[in-house]
Amino acid sequence: NPEGNISDVMSQKIADLRAEITNLMATSEPSTPSAIALAASTWDTAVATASTTIDVTNMTISDSLIIGANLIVNGQTNLSKLYVSDTLAIGQIAIKDNNIETTAGTLFIQPSGIGTINFLNSKLIVSDDGSVTINAKLAGTDATFSGSLIANLLKTPNLETEIATIGKINISTDSALPVIANAVIASASAAISTITTNASAGTAILPAGSTELKIANSKIKNSSMVYLTPNGSTNNQVVYVKNKTISSPSEDLTSDNLISSFTIGIDSTLPTDLSINWWIIN
Repeated sequence: NPEGNISDVMSQKIADLRAEITNLMATSEPSTPSAIALAASTWDTAVATASTTIDVTNMTISDSLIIGANLIVNGQTNLSKLYVSDTLAIGQIAIKDNNIETTAGTLFIQPSGIGTINFLNSKLIVSDDGSVTINAKLAGTDATFSGSLIANLLKTPNLETEIATIGKINISTDSALPVIANAVIASASAAISTITTNASAGTAILPAGSTELKIANSKIKNSSMVYLTPNGSTNNQVVYVKNKTISSPSEDLTSDNLISSFTIGIDSTLPTDLSINWWIIN
């Protein structure tokens, strides 16, 4: 069986042919061109054509094999490494550079549904039970959930819902639930009526004949927003936050005058008491 590089085999055959010609010329009388032509019929060597079939039991090629046209293998091929410089076509799949395409309508990945698919070092994991784990940020223009959406923190500038069930609300207070004070009637005997409370929301009564109502509250900060809602007629006057006073952490807060506060005001007195809802948002 021929072994070695094809070019080596062909070179050896050519060398043997030259040796045979040299031997004939050395042992024979000078031949005429016609005699050499007659002897040439015995010079037999195989020359590859454009389409060649190699039928050998075993063939070993230890060097490079360059084929200028198509290579067709009608059996199993075992390759330790495969380098494709252009496109690798497998059935209806084409792989080229960083692209994977299919000529079919759908590209299936792991259609057996067995095992887990892991993308980008566990950034995206698809388990065989259908669950998807994303260990990074998820950005999308629109999403629809038919089941439950569970999140540790949900931030949105706008929230719309037909039904909302809320077990707990954190609003401006240090505790988990908002603290709402009962309605308090301020005394009109002082120049400015004052109420002291630690709640974050409540109702206060502005006495008739008063234009200001001070609410001393330690939760008031420079960034606090105070919402006011009158529960009655103001004679077309606007109820507003006249000022905020912020206490210093180093001050002794034993006196109501040193506790942070805000003042509710109207421009003109009213003939009757006015109930006002207030709400501090930090």
